[in-house]
Amino acid sequence: MTKANRTVEVFSEKPVFTGVEKVSVKVGDVFDAMAGVRAQDAEDGDLTKAIKLEGKVNTAVAGDYRLVYSVTDSAGQTVKVERVVSVTAGGGENCGNAWDKSSVYNTGDIVSHNGKTWKAGWWTSGQEPGTTGQWGVWQEVGNSDCGGSVDPEPTPSVTLSGVQSEYVLSNGSATLGLTLKTATAMDVTVLVTNSKGVA
Repeated sequence: MTKANRTVEVFSEKPVFTGVEKVSVKVGDVFDAMAGVRAQDAEDGDLTKAIKLEGKVNTAVAGDYRLVYSVTDSAGQTVKVERVVSVTAGGGENCGNAWDKSSVYNTGDIVSHNGKTWKAGWWTSGQEPGTTGQWGVWQEVGNSDCGGSVDPEPTPSVTLSGVQSEYVLSNGSATLGLTLKTATAMDVTVLVTNSKGVA
């Protein structure tokens, strides 16, 4: 009988971060370093709760702050990424996130240009925001005075009409007719219950 030892090497993909792009905020703005940050691993799934953060951002003082995010998967692979957060005074031409023709921008990078805030859809260099069209690399995400913040979503306006207080059953069913008008696109769920609150 012959014995042989065999070594098998198993490869595991490393976790991937999202939401750690370079960003600018104005002095005095609220900044949550974990907002929108996620870590995903092919084998372990969502590792967001396991992310460790080093560094702090003081939004009371203008300057560039470096944050380091790290996460370790079940295979013991640790991934670290660095994020630069620029705190700017706002206004003027000295904005920390003003678009620069000679800079390289990666997916998700945010810049200010011509009074607007723009987000890069993929790697780009030299393509001016506002000139690449609807399907181009730059997508407008808000107005800017060079602060780089994204405009908050407007409060939706909803008008509901055609609803009655009571409906008559005909052969065990009732027809519900209503009209819903909104100023912005949204998902709507209609829950119909009986007089006992049962759906």
